Amino acid sequence: MLISPRASNEEGYLAARLARVALDTNHIDWRTMASTPAAAEAITDAFEEADGDLERAPGVVVVVNGDLQNQTPVTALKIKEFIRRNSAKLVLIGHHHDAWLAPWAAETLHCDPGRTAGLLEPWRAR
Repeated sequence: MLISPRASNEEGYLAARLARVALDTNHIDWRTMASTPAAAEAITDAFEEADGDLERAPGVVVVVNGDLQNQTPVTALKIKEFIRRNSAKLVLIGHHHDAWLAPWAAETLHCDPGRTAGLLEPWRAR
């Protein structure tokens, strides 16, 4: 079950429940920006403990190939406000960076399309 990153939390929950109950599967994902299975695996391995909860005050927010302003504008605004209010760091990684969030980034790591997994590879061993 592939759930759109533009879906609301409620829509995502209902789609996930449909997948688990009606389709008897736990194969549920929302990531549509990974261009290869290797990139998706590297992203999952690197950030498996991240849950997107901005209420728990992380010190760093990492956005991988994100276009949050166009895909999930409420999330983009929450991230911007969180960075501004909490002096947290924003790191943008990949070949596509959200132009709206870019001015707030403490660090930006660029790569060619299809090379994001290579940027994330050093974190796989951790």
